[in-house]
Amino acid sequence: MATPSLRSLLAERQAAAMVLARQAALRAVKRRIQKEGRIKLGSVPLSTLTRLGNDYLRKHPELLVEAAQNGGLILQRNL
Repeated sequence: MATPSLRSLLAERQAAAMVLARQAALRAVKRRIQKEGRIKLGSVPLSTLTRLGNDYLRKHPELLVEAAQNGGLILQRNL
């Protein structure tokens, strides 16, 4: 079995941080929908939740930083 390269390990960790950040954003969106109480969460299509979660993450990039730090990573943002 080949040893993974440093580049592939870093890519995996960055992908993991993105997954964690997206999950946090989705949780925040779901909490907001439930708090508003106008519609049932179960009636919101997954595609809509995903879009709202992605929008939330764009507005709150600190979620990605937090996810990376919690994983022991330091990510550099390319602007």
